[in-house]
Amino acid sequence: MTEPAAPKPLSPDELGFEAIVYEKEPPRATIRLNRPEKLNAFDFQMLREIARAAEDASWDDDIRVVVVTGTGRAFCVGADLKSWGTDLLDNPS
Repeated sequence: MTEPAAPKPLSPDELGFEAIVYEKEPPRATIRLNRPEKLNAFDFQMLREIARAAEDASWDDDIRVVVVTGTGRAFCVGADLKSWGTDLLDNPS
């Protein structure tokens, strides 16, 4: 995924997200967390994709509301600690 050169909304298909599903049906945009096998636990990729989708929605004058939801039986169980590596797991502070 490339970073935009200027504030310009794109079609969700152009963004190539993997960890979320991003849809726009003006006046609503939907961000759906899409890691049901991990109960939608977020990792760094998902955080970046959420941020990029929210940024895109903020640039789109036709979008008035953003709905965040999850795929499967859980909205989001929190951070996927395994994906953040041993630095986080071994550092209790």
